[in-house]
Amino acid sequence: MEKRKDPRFPVEWPLSFSHSPISFRGIQINGSGKADNISAGGCKVESDTTVDTGTFLEVRIQMSEEGSPMEIDLAVVRWSRNEAFGLEFINMRPEEQERLQRSVKALERVRGPNGPSWTNVMRRLSCSPFPTGSIKIKAVLHHKYVSGYVDR
Repeated sequence: MEKRKDPRFPVEWPLSFSHSPISFRGIQINGSGKADNISAGGCKVESDTTVDTGTFLEVRIQMSEEGSPMEIDLAVVRWSRNEAFGLEFINMRPEEQERLQRSVKALERVRGPNGPSWTNVMRRLSCSPFPTGSIKIKAVLHHKYVSGYVDR
């Protein structure tokens, strides 16, 4: 069994993607879907758009209801099955990398090292960075809405 480099966290974040200029296949791809889980190095995407393994994409993930989407300049499709595919993030601007790291750390803090099973507890999580250094967390836990702040 393959051991993942980075822990993955369930999310339901809308995203859009398009072919990357680096892709030499001449195929035009434009699609949307949702990030089903995310880590510092990639995500699982659920989408009606079929994408082949090895395809290079530009990706925009809407991590919160407010603010602009996180932009991944280059991602590669590592696997593709049915209506899902796995992305590895290859290149993004440093500020976007930092934004991703903050969000993943916030997700990890909410879960904790001995936290409950994500599958049974979490339905939706969104993170918004604040200038004060905190990250606003909104989640639905056991069918109840909770909100709070986590320091970076």
